[in-house]
Amino acid sequence: MNKFHIEHTKFSKLLERMESFQYNLERIHKKVGLEGVSQFEEAIQKIEDFYELTISDLIHEANSHDPAHGCDTAWLNEVINDCKISMGEY
Repeated sequence: MNKFHIEHTKFSKLLERMESFQYNLERIHKKVGLEGVSQFEEAIQKIEDFYELTISDLIHEANSHDPAHGCDTAWLNEVINDCKISMGEY
């Protein structure tokens, strides 16, 4: 496997873990309650920062849209727009 596939696999596993954490934290919150909201806010802020950096990079790449010269990034703009919609930015 090349580096891209290894990193892709790692991200997939980490995203699955994050989904499990979300599910279980929601379960605990509903049944028992959670404490330490400031610690949780700090963790979420780090995820938000990573997300924002990723979206920013994608927007930069999408701005290179130039089909006349073989650079068609319309699909990337769709991904960005779908992400913004799901985050309530539109």
